[in-house]
Amino acid sequence: MQGLINRSLQSYLVDTYGPELWAALAEELALPEDEPDPASAEAGIFDRLAAAAARRLDLPLPLLLEEYGLYLHGLARVRRLVRLCAETFEEFLCFISDMPDRVRMALPGLAMPGLDVALMPDGEVRIDVLGPPMQAHVLCGFLRGVSDDFGALSLVTAGDNGTLAVRLVDPDFGKARSFSLALPPARDAA
Repeated sequence: MQGLINRSLQSYLVDTYGPELWAALAEELALPEDEPDPASAEAGIFDRLAAAAARRLDLPLPLLLEEYGLYLHGLARVRRLVRLCAETFEEFLCFISDMPDRVRMALPGLAMPGLDVALMPDGEVRIDVLGPPMQAHVLCGFLRGVSDDFGALSLVTAGDNGTLAVRLVDPDFGKARSFSLALPPARDAA
């Protein structure tokens, strides 16, 4: 299952920064250029890939991970799963503590951290990621994409301690993106 996560990071890096970056990373980390899965059993390959990419791109690692989270949300299959869970961003925030268990049901073997969600007296939602603190940055980017998808304006920030703060500023800020359960029609190859 870790190979799936590594492949999604590879797709993000190639789609966003080009295949040249992936080729350089594969060489630096001694990975096959077109297939990261064989290295997936190696401990910490995702972390090493992300850190090496951030270094090469001269980006702070938390920013790279937030961009990756936004990229994950943009994948059509992931968007459909998110939109099945709720009709509004507020509803999705209520559901988010169940997300790790639901993801594990769909993808057994995926190492997904638990989430401890609390509604603060000022209306802010605090999410503690019960795993490596850097995973909070991936979730931060993901939640920004979800908020935008629902047409909500929210401030989502991640601390280096693995805690996220989500403040819903305007639930009806913009028009929600259209949503359909059906897959888009396959494009004909010309």
